[in-house]
Amino acid sequence: MPRASTAAVLAAVGLLAGCGGGFGFCDIRREDCQHETFRAVMAVRDEPWDAWTEAPPMRVITAAQYRSELSARQTSSSAEPSKWDRPLQLLGLLSTDTTLGDSAINSQVTNTAAYYSPSQRDVTIIDHGDVPDESRVTYVLAHELVHALQDGFGELAVAVYGGDDLLFARNAVIEGEAVLYANLVTLRVRGNAFDEIDWAGYFDRMLTSAEQQVATSSTRLHDALGVLRYPVGGRWVNDAYRASGAPAVSAAFREPPVSTLSLLVGHDRPAPTVASMCAPTLPDGYRSDGYDVVGPMGVFAFMATSAGSTLAARDAAASWRGDRLQLYSGPGGSAVVWRIHVVSTSVRQALLKVLTATPRVRLREVAGDVVIAAAEDPAVFGAWDPTVCAP
Repeated sequence: MPRASTAAVLAAVGLLAGCGGGFGFCDIRREDCQHETFRAVMAVRDEPWDAWTEAPPMRVITAAQYRSELSARQTSSSAEPSKWDRPLQLLGLLSTDTTLGDSAINSQVTNTAAYYSPSQRDVTIIDHGDVPDESRVTYVLAHELVHALQDGFGELAVAVYGGDDLLFARNAVIEGEAVLYANLVTLRVRGNAFDEIDWAGYFDRMLTSAEQQVATSSTRLHDALGVLRYPVGGRWVNDAYRASGAPAVSAAFREPPVSTLSLLVGHDRPAPTVASMCAPTLPDGYRSDGYDVVGPMGVFAFMATSAGSTLAARDAAASWRGDRLQLYSGPGGSAVVWRIHVVSTSVRQALLKVLTATPRVRLREVAGDVVIAAAEDPAVFGAWDPTVCAP
């Protein structure tokens, strides 16, 4: 599946690539390499050979062709700006000179080495015109081939509704399994045992690399929901595998986590209760454009550049216990209310300092929640209190 987040995977490979010595990495643009990598993935997953698990079709295209395909896809899907663009800009989660669509294309073309398409059921390999680091690209292809196998077993087809928090949790498990088995392919080639690796250090470095990518991004929320699922999901699935082997990984798909919070506390610990947040009242003359439960990664993205350290933003994400991001549109343009529940007093105080209060931005703490409201037309606040819950 095309993602702007393959950079995090590539960073992780670089961190592991120094382990041991060995052979078997190859140029994934070659057909023989593609099939050898598929066989290696099958071996580490202990998959039986049958018609259902034959290697998916694989194609090679140039980076320019990939950009053209992404642009055509974006044009055909909608010529209108996303309803999220302006609200996210008001909250500082998206630069005012970009859109989610354009930024996603640039990031995907730069960072993607390969992707699996569930709709086409094939793997596309991007030829960037240089001599590839074979250990890195073999890892990436193995990762995408895990997705092909997941699709074959129906693990990608589960409909998810409940906002970005739930979607991130489910996708993190999907990506986490692909991280695990791609790493096992790497270890198999290099002749290393699973227990030889400092996995805690590995995922710490992987997480730090992804967090830094988010902190410097012009589309922080988009990238946080994309790149952070690799280290967060990777650590959670890896810990499950280390504790109970492949059956524990399979169990994660039968009973997937219902919130990102479950991944942050660990696979073997119960997650704290997530609060259901109230809907704000509707401003006069405005209509609701929907809402999202963004989750801990949204709090991380919001704090990432202002916290001074991604560690502070990470702590803020761990303090999350619920949120509701509500969108409105009306005669004055866009308005947005984000109500966030965190358990840490210091995090609440820090969240209130991310943005500066102006006529267009209101910041308040109400009953232990942080309420951030922003509107293109400040006049909307004259008769509207965004901290009041709708009946």
